[in-house]
Amino acid sequence: MSYVAASSPGSPQSRDACTAARLLALILSILWGVPGFGLIDLDTALPPGDPQFRVHWFLESGWGLFITAFVMIPLLAVSFAPALARDVAQQLHVMAGCVVAAGALCIEFSMAGLAAGFVITAWVVWSPLREEARPLEDGGRAARRRWALAVTAVYAGLPMLFGLEAYTGKVLILLLGVLGPVVWLAFAPRVAIPGTRRQARSWWLVAFSLLWSGPWLVYAVATAQASWEGLRYTGTVERVSAHVAFALTLTVLPLAAASGWLPIRLPVVTACIAGGGFGAFAVLYPAHLLSPGSAWGVVAIFGSVVMLAATEITLWRRGGHEYLVRTPMLDPRSW
Repeated sequence: MSYVAASSPGSPQSRDACTAARLLALILSILWGVPGFGLIDLDTALPPGDPQFRVHWFLESGWGLFITAFVMIPLLAVSFAPALARDVAQQLHVMAGCVVAAGALCIEFSMAGLAAGFVITAWVVWSPLREEARPLEDGGRAARRRWALAVTAVYAGLPMLFGLEAYTGKVLILLLGVLGPVVWLAFAPRVAIPGTRRQARSWWLVAFSLLWSGPWLVYAVATAQASWEGLRYTGTVERVSAHVAFALTLTVLPLAAASGWLPIRLPVVTACIAGGGFGAFAVLYPAHLLSPGSAWGVVAIFGSVVMLAATEITLWRRGGHEYLVRTPMLDPRSW
């Protein structure tokens, strides 16, 4: 049970709110994952890679990881566990800020549309629960298992639905990879303590976050510099600017979690998935456009594993407390 809802636990209003949040999150994950090209671009870049995009495999992987790790996985986790809607809404607003910053760095005004998309997604997924203030009964683990089966069935049929039969095998493999962290985020022990000033900050997690964030910030600036020199690649959005937004998001989310502006697990787990995936593609495509090379890739993979381990150890030592300090600016209940 998590502190998100207003109706009495198990009431029809509470159950209806949960069902609405689950359905909206599932629909939004499909929209970002397929028409938004999150899963599809990730599939395009996976070996052996779509030969039509050979020169841009690394850039394609960046957009695929950005959307899959930071948007699609959190939304699917909400479809399993609606109590995560608040955390996801907070994270999407931080991501929107990173996108705006990237647009300013690259002088790319179209990035405002992507930022608006993240904000709208946050509001939509949070809307069924935003009036709630008491403990939420979401049906427990049995309901989450039912939704896990439903989500798997929906995504298994997506390639056929969108005329992507040739992608079916790889998309299903990607789905299995996505479901692992989704299930962990939805089922991992968590104790929410909203409305308190309790400090659960871990200084060693802050230290790890600083070590993690420095290289990603350097990469973001280097990529923005390439944009200043005229490098452009237009896909769903202008991909070089989106790559900068991706790197800035990797920079900011773990720091925000470690310093108390966000809950811990969701930002760090998604950042580690994205960072580790980025490292793997850098190893696969060391000479491609904007790739930082194999050495960077190995360090990114290692750093992601260490950061993830440090986070889970921190949560274990804190008894599962994920909220470091309530921050009204990022708390959807105060909007």
